[in-house]
Amino acid sequence: MALAAEKRRRIALLIIKIVHDCPADMRAIVSAYRNSIIVKKSLESRLTKSASTEEIVTLNAAIDNAKSKIRSDIIAAVGRPYAVSARVQAAISLHGAQVIRDSLASVSPITVVEIMAELNALKSYTDVLRGHYRNDGWTLEQLANDIDTSLAPVDSDEQLPLPVDYSESL
Repeated sequence: MALAAEKRRRIALLIIKIVHDCPADMRAIVSAYRNSIIVKKSLESRLTKSASTEEIVTLNAAIDNAKSKIRSDIIAAVGRPYAVSARVQAAISLHGAQVIRDSLASVSPITVVEIMAELNALKSYTDVLRGHYRNDGWTLEQLANDIDTSLAPVDSDEQLPLPVDYSESL
């Protein structure tokens, strides 16, 4: 059964959007990481000698949660290109490669090959980050700084072109 033209257009625009937004999503996750650090430091500053045992237990639990969130935020940022790639692959598996190619062609000059090349570049980049963390002793802060620096917004002519009817609200 053929997909309706509107549904094909929405599929194509969604694929373009999630790939286009991946670097910004990674930077946003890094921002959440930095906010979690602020929360953790704020909680730690509330641990005083005059705090009751109950307050200390509560604050320590909150600090442990903040530490866990800090780590999970960086893991999410580094894993984001893989999650986006999995979504694109799921769309291809569900609808078929030809339908996805045709859908993209109906809204944009972007091809599946270009989309996958952009995702593969991001995945390679995050693989390098993982290597720095595991093998070179990089800290979570170094990973966050590298993501902020390496994935800073680029000039519009360096990005895949967005279709004319692309909407931020998809």
